Amino acid sequence: RLNVGTNVRLIISNSIGKAITTITNEKEVSGMYIKSISAKELNLTSGIYFITIETANFKETKKLIIQ
Repeated sequence: RLNVGTNVRLIISNSIGKAITTITNEKEVSGMYIKSISAKELNLTSGIYFITIETANFKETKKLIIQ
């Protein structure tokens, strides 16, 4: 949930931390957002990836496993 409008980046990286694709890099207004992604559309093969969400004052990375 965004409490204030800010630029939001959503990035997928491979297992060694190299950015593979940027899902979004846009200014968003405050509110709640849901983003669906498709491994097939992004040409992601099975393996371990990391997805990072980053704003002006927040950054969080989670493991993403594709089977």
